[in-house]
Amino acid sequence: NNTIINFIRRQPGAYSHASGTCAMGPASSPQSVVGVVGDVHRVQSLWVADASVFPELPRAATQLPSMMVARRIANAVASVLS
Repeated sequence: NNTIINFIRRQPGAYSHASGTCAMGPASSPQSVVGVVGDVHRVQSLWVADASVFPELPRAATQLPSMMVARRIANAVASVLS
């Protein structure tokens, strides 16, 4: 479709993966945002399962590591909710 191709050609720019913005750690730590299973401190029934919980940026694209984190956190949430 030429409309999509034309749009993409008009949209050059920098691209980055946001990561490391939600530090994991105990709720008692003022620096941590989420627990080890992605549970957001002081917010009930909210989990984070993306690259924002990475302590360091991976050397490659973040898609597969993000999917792995999401899978682990989804399994943990499922076990908590069952």
